[in-house]
Amino acid sequence: MTSLFKSASILPTPNATEPDVLSTWRQRADNVRGKALDCGHFLAEERPEEVTAQLLAFLAADRAA
Repeated sequence: MTSLFKSASILPTPNATEPDVLSTWRQRADNVRGKALDCGHFLAEERPEEVTAQLLAFLAADRAA
């Protein structure tokens, strides 16, 4: 599974820390990977190249397995 999420660096509160999103997903799924992107809520609209690259890498790895 792949998880893309917004980076804590743009959260509204200055003392906010980035949640451990991948660790949370690893409790529920196998082969978890992903990353935080420096964007807001609409990842695919704000960072289309990064989202596409992550999805293609995920699908290619799944196909190779």
